[in-house]
Amino acid sequence: MRFKIFIFIVVVTVIMFSSCYAPPYVYDPFPNPTEVVYWSAIRRLEWKDFVNRIAPNNPLTASEVFIRTQYDWNKPSGDYPPKFRAVCYVEKSLCWADKRYVNDNQLFYHQTLFDIYELFMRRMRQDFSKIYSFASSSQISSNVASIVRANENALNLTLQNYYRDTKRGANLTEVNRWSGDVFAQLKELESFKADTAFAP
Repeated sequence: MRFKIFIFIVVVTVIMFSSCYAPPYVYDPFPNPTEVVYWSAIRRLEWKDFVNRIAPNNPLTASEVFIRTQYDWNKPSGDYPPKFRAVCYVEKSLCWADKRYVNDNQLFYHQTLFDIYELFMRRMRQDFSKIYSFASSSQISSNVASIVRANENALNLTLQNYYRDTKRGANLTEVNRWSGDVFAQLKELESFKADTAFAP
């Protein structure tokens, strides 16, 4: 059995209505489901998910969210085809909010960002589905790496556009526009929504 795991992390710090972005890469097993919030059309982000303490020495910062994306694949022995997985989730222990200053508009900004990540996960799953099932492990690994790299580049560009258009959350009209556009694209890729067996 062969596994390839990639994790991509985004950190969004809201300073009233602004945010910043940081993309470190790590290699870890999938998290305990009780410690994260997987993307869900039903279970949306809530301020209670921001469980960490307020970051010190940042008096103007209202909240911070950590979103991770993770991909892996495995090829069972024999003639069974490989299985692919791509998920995004919020790591609750790293998210925090100063409840004195946050509001629903900021939470909506975070949720729309989370929705953008799910959109790219669905595109990832769609691309994975096109990989030849009975290719060699080395060929699959190469294909997966190419798909992940292209996806990350496209996601980064989309994030930059989202931050710019919404003025990092200050322009609620643009946040609403982005939310509507992303929702429509998610519906088009409904058949590639997360497998609940992988992402509770």
